[in-house]
Amino acid sequence: MTEGISEGEFVKSWNKVIRFLISAETAWKGHRDLMEKSGGTENISTYKAQIMAGLIFNRS
Repeated sequence: MTEGISEGEFVKSWNKVIRFLISAETAWKGHRDLMEKSGGTENISTYKAQIMAGLIFNRS
């Protein structure tokens, strides 16, 4: 039989997810604005790879 996590741990984990999503959205908006100003095109695949790398390496 497995034990569940405590409510405090659950809340802490979800707070990390929410903070990450907010920072990812902010970063995407900044990236998009920069690309529009420089006349470049958005490379969504590269951006998604950066997001995944952030998920993997920023587990603090």
